[in-house]
Amino acid sequence: MRPPDWPERLARLLDDWQGRDFVWGQGDCVQFARAVVTAVTGRALKVPRYRAREVRRLLQQQDLAARVAATLGTPAAPALAQRGDVVLQGGALGVCLGASVALRAPQRGLVICPLDHTALCWPL
Repeated sequence: MRPPDWPERLARLLDDWQGRDFVWGQGDCVQFARAVVTAVTGRALKVPRYRAREVRRLLQQQDLAARVAATLGTPAAPALAQRGDVVLQGGALGVCLGASVALRAPQRGLVICPLDHTALCWPL
């Protein structure tokens, strides 16, 4: 169940991450998704530590989806994504904003993309 102030918490999170540097293991899409879960649900999501050299293996789409599913449960069809849900798009984790998705991308920071390219979603 989401706390009543989750929309404000999500808005603050997006503002905070907009200016944050992309750093593997600290400011990448996995850490962004972890922060989204905390902002939207109020519960902490444990993510194992990893190094930059492990990222290529971690971010292979099937491996990443399996790891997220192990923590957040079975993914739903992208058409069911609602604002605040974690999504997987183009091999990166992000958050559904309604008709769009916010993702973390190297050298580009926080990127807004259309929802229609989303592969999976995890309702929170």
